[in-house]
Amino acid sequence: MIKIMSINSTILQNVGKPETKRTGTKEITIYTDNFSKGVHENRHGGRIARGEFDIDSSGNVTSGTLGVSKEIDAYNAQYSYDGKIEYIPNTNFNSQTNLIQMMTKGIKSFTKNNY
Repeated sequence: MIKIMSINSTILQNVGKPETKRTGTKEITIYTDNFSKGVHENRHGGRIARGEFDIDSSGNVTSGTLGVSKEIDAYNAQYSYDGKIEYIPNTNFNSQTNLIQMMTKGIKSFTKNNY
């Protein structure tokens, strides 16, 4: 069974990020805050269900491999649905300017869109 947990952004911050993991012997749970990310995470859920790799409830890969090609496939699915990818580029948070921006405008202020 695949269980999809749609949760708001405040709760999502406590979880850490959108993620997919095994939560029971025959149960996979997908945590996401919007449908677009759900499409991405469903790719991972399908791969877990087919036994291509497994992620335990702590988020550790316990069998198979979760590599770049699987992430690219999931992002392609998300892009096919949404037509864009939002991301936060590699950012130097040791920079005082970036730290001030993060503290005053939040981490989302670094988000970019790829159309």
